[in-house]
Amino acid sequence: MQSKRTCSPKIHCGFTMVEVMVVVAIIAILTSIVVMAITSAENTANSTKCLANERQILNGWMTYAADHNGYFAGPDTNINPDTDWMKSIGNNMGPANTELESAITEGSVYPYIGDVTMYRSPQDTTTHIRTYSINAFISTGEGAGWGGAPGWLVGTVARIRSPSNLITVLPENDHRGHNINGWGLYIGGGGVWIDKLATFNPGKFNFGYMDGHTAAYNWVGESEAVNYDLKYAFNLPETNVYFPGPDYEWIHQRVFDKRMLEDL
Repeated sequence: MQSKRTCSPKIHCGFTMVEVMVVVAIIAILTSIVVMAITSAENTANSTKCLANERQILNGWMTYAADHNGYFAGPDTNINPDTDWMKSIGNNMGPANTELESAITEGSVYPYIGDVTMYRSPQDTTTHIRTYSINAFISTGEGAGWGGAPGWLVGTVARIRSPSNLITVLPENDHRGHNINGWGLYIGGGGVWIDKLATFNPGKFNFGYMDGHTAAYNWVGESEAVNYDLKYAFNLPETNVYFPGPDYEWIHQRVFDKRMLEDL
């Protein structure tokens, strides 16, 4: 028979220190599991909202082109003020200009999106009013000078050979502290990142293709560079970061369509 704990009428029964410690440990474990589950669910929800924002931007981007005889809006911020999707006030390089809501609402694509909140990812940890950047190799973007052919301008829908394989919109974490112009990398090789992709989403980044579908890329996180670190590599304050590796190569193959060069 199992013995039962008995107490003298004069002695109060209670838990031993070991029992208390076990209960506390169990509560701590359960709490950590709940917190992890909540964090994971929140990350998933925010990632889903981020992808939805990108789809809305892509839809506005393509609708603008449809209304302008197939010509895309500019991916920059007031280099071409009549057509750029963002319109900074005054000096294009000034942080006070690119971080105004008017930079969004006066942009050429805003009437097709109609919601300022769509321009910022719920995963964004910066103070930028805009998270997303457009591929600088599209339309009249400054990317034409980043190792491309002289005068290369991919300005129309008809010039895009592989819309389902051309990254158009993605989150950027501009190292200058204010988000200007489009996003890109040096297509001449050498592992040069002109702008930094945002590492807000743990282990991956969300992006949208020209044909309108969105997806996420899981970072491989390997490189030939010494002391490689994903966050360090993408968020350094320097303009260029050199690190050849699988992540760079994967994006390099999808940031512009090499076959478009055959048209020149």
